Amino acid sequence: MFYGWILLSTLSVIYFLSVGAIFYGFAAVIPQIIEDEGWSRVQVSAGFSILTAAAGLSGPLIALVIQRFGARMAIVVGSLFTIFGATLMYTGEGLSNFYLGLCFVGVGMGMQTVIPGTQLLTRWFQRYRALALGVFLSSAGLGALIAAPTFGFLSESYSNWRILMPVIAASALLSSILAGLIVRERPEVMGLMADGRPMRDATMAVAGTPHQTSSVWTVSIAIRTYAFWMVVLGASLAVAGSTIVNSQAILHMEELGLSRVLAASALGVAGLLGTLGRLISGVLGDRIEPRFLLAWGLALEAAGIAVLLLASHPVTAYIFASVFGLGFGLAVVATPALIANYFGSESYASLYAARGVLVTLMGAMAPIVAGFLYATTNGYSVTFLGFAILTGVAALLVRSAKPPVHSSVPVRP
Repeated sequence: MFYGWILLSTLSVIYFLSVGAIFYGFAAVIPQIIEDEGWSRVQVSAGFSILTAAAGLSGPLIALVIQRFGARMAIVVGSLFTIFGATLMYTGEGLSNFYLGLCFVGVGMGMQTVIPGTQLLTRWFQRYRALALGVFLSSAGLGALIAAPTFGFLSESYSNWRILMPVIAASALLSSILAGLIVRERPEVMGLMADGRPMRDATMAVAGTPHQTSSVWTVSIAIRTYAFWMVVLGASLAVAGSTIVNSQAILHMEELGLSRVLAASALGVAGLLGTLGRLISGVLGDRIEPRFLLAWGLALEAAGIAVLLLASHPVTAYIFASVFGLGFGLAVVATPALIANYFGSESYASLYAARGVLVTLMGAMAPIVAGFLYATTNGYSVTFLGFAILTGVAALLVRSAKPPVHSSVPVRP
């Protein structure tokens, strides 16, 4: 069996452990943190923004570690950051320790998940690149399905959010052990090319409809293209929608009369449908242009968050979760596939990190803006409807982002 499939399985487990426990698990205990600590909604939402910002803004550091020491080492080092941050939140008191701990946990989550994982998969897979990315990224949705309701239930049952920090630390440690034992940087070290082709077939053309560049793109040239900035725009709004939903949806649905467990379960359903969306995007992304999938995903996110505004009944809560989750799943796979297809795998980590800085700034600001608008307007109407309109427009722009062409870019022989 091609070792790339074993690698894909391992990276998927790592992503499941890290993002499920940290991102979705933390989102589910936000109401308990507010109750236990007496902090305001804006203060705790700012913590979620810090977590998101630390994960995304550390992209250049992660890319540097990958370039010098490899993706496997990035995953191992990431566990140290996460364990230290979880320990600080478990033992520390006050907002400053809370924020600092989330900063370390965010960096650790970033070092163990998207950039190293997708970098490895773009090297190991070419013909089945979108499928591999879809399977990998879908594991986060499964993490949401399990972690969100479980963490929500435990925090409410024990009335103590801190008892979940050792779970986060243990998940990070297990991820680093798996990476050290199984991850291999390139198929060439095993005498293979991408997709398991023998070395003698290194020049074999890749069949399929989606464009895959044969040019050597550098970061400086790629960031001058319209296509790159449309990918950044689409990814920014997809992530902003996710951070808004994960930081505000449970609070909003509780205010509309739904129980916390039901609201957390709806968030888990969004993760499940996100998993389905990732898999659909992975299967279709090797057959049709991923920019169409990104556009469709943004349109579904816009529709889903509009429904969230009216989610006062379990039926509407689960409709919101299903539509939004499916849209986010489509978008989250299409973004790395577009970067790899349009600009190649060698500059992928640096380009994804550059994209990540800008995407993270919007994603990190979204919960703060949502919390501020809630306080000033006494509701979420402005936030949710404004996001829906903006994202709908972005879907049309993303759809127009055709593969870039640059005459000064050398073509591989």
